Amino acid sequence: MVGWLKSGKWKKQTRRSVFVTLLISYILILLIPVGISSVIFGRMSSAMVDQANRSNTGLLEQAKQAIDQRLTELDQFSTQVALNTKLLSLLSNGPETQRNESLVNSDIIKDLGRLKATSSFIDEMYVYVPRSNSILTGSMRTDLESYFTWFQLGKEPNYPEKMKQFLSQPHYKEYMLPAGTSSDNKRVISYVQSLPIEERETVRGALVIQFQESKLLQVLKQIEWVNRGDIVILDTKGHEIMSTTPDRPEWAELGERLTKEGESLEMPLGGERMMVTYTTSGVNGWKYVSVVPRATVMQGVETARTTAWIALLVSLVAGAAACWYMANRNYNPIRQLLNTVFEGKPAASDTSNAGTNEYELIRHALVSTLTEERELRKKLFTQLPVMQMNFIARLLKGQVDSQSLNSESLSFMNVEFVSDQFAVILIDIDDCSRFVKADTEQEWALVRFTLANLSQELPFGRCFPVELERERMALLFNAAAGPDGDSPTPEEQLAQIASLLKDMAASTFRLQLSLGLSTVREGLHTIKSAYDEAVLALEYKVIKGAGSMTAYGEIADLQQNYYHYPLETEAQIMNFAKSGDIASIERLLDELFERHFAENRISVQMGKCLFIDMLGTPLKLLGTLYASDPHNAQRQAERVEAILSRPTAEEMLEGTKLWYRQICETAKSERSDHSERLHQHITRYVEQHYGESFFSLTHLADELGLTPQYLSSFFKKHTGQNLSDYVTAVRVQKAKELLSSSTLTITQIAHAIGYANDVGLIRVFKKSEGITPGKYRENLGYAHAESEHAGATSSE
Repeated sequence: MVGWLKSGKWKKQTRRSVFVTLLISYILILLIPVGISSVIFGRMSSAMVDQANRSNTGLLEQAKQAIDQRLTELDQFSTQVALNTKLLSLLSNGPETQRNESLVNSDIIKDLGRLKATSSFIDEMYVYVPRSNSILTGSMRTDLESYFTWFQLGKEPNYPEKMKQFLSQPHYKEYMLPAGTSSDNKRVISYVQSLPIEERETVRGALVIQFQESKLLQVLKQIEWVNRGDIVILDTKGHEIMSTTPDRPEWAELGERLTKEGESLEMPLGGERMMVTYTTSGVNGWKYVSVVPRATVMQGVETARTTAWIALLVSLVAGAAACWYMANRNYNPIRQLLNTVFEGKPAASDTSNAGTNEYELIRHALVSTLTEERELRKKLFTQLPVMQMNFIARLLKGQVDSQSLNSESLSFMNVEFVSDQFAVILIDIDDCSRFVKADTEQEWALVRFTLANLSQELPFGRCFPVELERERMALLFNAAAGPDGDSPTPEEQLAQIASLLKDMAASTFRLQLSLGLSTVREGLHTIKSAYDEAVLALEYKVIKGAGSMTAYGEIADLQQNYYHYPLETEAQIMNFAKSGDIASIERLLDELFERHFAENRISVQMGKCLFIDMLGTPLKLLGTLYASDPHNAQRQAERVEAILSRPTAEEMLEGTKLWYRQICETAKSERSDHSERLHQHITRYVEQHYGESFFSLTHLADELGLTPQYLSSFFKKHTGQNLSDYVTAVRVQKAKELLSSSTLTITQIAHAIGYANDVGLIRVFKKSEGITPGKYRENLGYAHAESEHAGATSSE
């Protein structure tokens, strides 16, 4: 620490604490008025934008009122014409019309001419009479075709016919977008009203009032802000009626975006940000849309904003310099204090991880020596159990030279033996589910800690616990001194403490333990042999089951009996599995288990060999079914490993039975599904390859790995239909589809569905449908023509 203090590194490190705190404080004070100014400026900008939007909305209202007034005049003219008695007589073919229709037409023409002369807004006005297919204007009477050929010019082909269909349909105060031009080649907007007005379904005539689009533009151009942007008028469907800049593709987007009356939108149009406001007419539902470049509206705002940002940047630079100067000046006294405190004074340890500021550094330097001393003692105390456990573990595995041990070495690790008699108890924790809350390492550590503490409370000798695995512990038992009077022998002490430990764990902590006990041996050098005995004794849990306690003396003289699993039994099990007879398989497995594990005490090693042999049977069976599937082989190997890893023979038997149940269920399902899968495979192959020239019954049989005779017999039995008839039906169906939906020739269709020429197709088509392919196509064409003629008649 002395070198660190003298090097001055603490100056750089601690400068980041108090100095930075002072600097941040001054900067925060500076940012308060800056932040308030930014908020005020932002609100002023929003107010200016809102004012511009309100101004645009007000001007739009002016435009709407001016245009709506003109359109209201059209409604009035329409009503006057519709109520004209002579026109009503002409439309209904009344008595007056029948007496002198020419005189009636002449009177109507005069009335239309006088009415048109009263308004400078109207460009043309005419009445269409479907009964006579005539057009009456304010100056003439002519037929519809001549009128729309010479006087009303349209850009679309068959324009007169389309107008005739349009005027023959019912319309109520409907506006037709500029689709045609007047006689002087000016774009017009048409107001259409079916006649009579009171009859909405029956159309006897139509009144059309036309006005030039330019007259609406003259109204709009009187508004002062039109030169800064555009005005667009949209109909109720969002289509452009007119605009100050017509036929821009951007106007098509407006109808979809305008959903809320009076709202202001910002959107990119033509590569430029636009501010959009609109209002809706109460007369006809038209939308009057104002589109003004955002830069035009925000010009003043942007100028003010740029000036404000420059002023703000200058203020921040000057304020930051002032904050740095003031923070540095106030930090100088603290720096001088640190130099005075640590000058020439040694410290006990490195303080690179000292407190968050210079004051904490001074406090840390004063208490660091005492803290390090306490930490050293604490670490030594906490490591003592770990050192002891590590020593006992190495002693059990024979990794300690017992000749070199002395009392001083044992005392350092807090190990004290009371006698020279030793034994080993191995403990498997079979079930702790009623003690722990979850299967976590923390809970398992608690279980092992509980058993270690419990072993310290046993009545005889001393026990030294060791953790070997997550679920396994070992106890090195040092028996009490030799028998004295009524004192139990070391063997009796071992049996009593093992039973007591197992019972206390079960009753108090609800733990199920399996124990393996060695014999009692004399001397430290024999502990390794005792450990090996305990391992062999605990392995016998496979035979006796979970929760058992086995002493090595019980199995020391056990002979390695041979197991009996004859080939005849294996063959019977395989045959039962193929037929799905799980009951017979389970009966044979139970007989094998009873013979080896109940009637005769087979050794653990031989028991494992028996199960390995028994598990080879389903592997052989599955190998014949899935020989080409490497993934299945890997899965079955994992299943065998999982069964053999079960702790008891009973559990291994249950795992084996479960495997056979799954095999039998699969065998039953495959027998019923095989025929359906083969049928699906045949039909799918036919539907995919019927058009190939080399397709035949023999080729299909080769693809499926079957004989042609078996293939034909199977298909006939499964469907009741010959396979060749099925192929023919598929080809005929495809030919019908091509005849109705393509212009291919009969020969081309024959080649497309697998016939060498059209003769084969004609023969099978006529046999199946009763007519030739050509006649079939003629019938389709006649039926289509009849359908079109019926549709045209109904529309008239």
